[in-house]
Amino acid sequence: MDDAGRLQVDKYLRVEGHDNIYAIGDCNSMAPQLAYAAGEQGQLLVKNLLARENKQDLVEWDSQQYEGTMIMGLGPSQAAGQMPGGELMSDEMAVPFKAHDLMVARFHELAGLENNVF
Repeated sequence: MDDAGRLQVDKYLRVEGHDNIYAIGDCNSMAPQLAYAAGEQGQLLVKNLLARENKQDLVEWDSQQYEGTMIMGLGPSQAAGQMPGGELMSDEMAVPFKAHDLMVARFHELAGLENNVF
């Protein structure tokens, strides 16, 4: 574990010292600690479990693609965001990512569920 109590993982999100135990999301030591990145780590985990089963090469986690990016919902019709390098997102760019349903539709789709929340 690191100083924050997170599990140390390798570039494939495997818990250090174990080649068949993975940690995704806030419980691992890999940056960034963002909900969107956790979802992407989940998708990578599925790919790597299938690769492992099929005796193929694992795919590495690329945390750099998320550095400096943040999107925050500000109610059902507004959002604010920051792109890598500090450039601010327009409201029109940020709203589709977060404001409408706080990403609920995205996770319904990933799980194969019908999205009838909104």
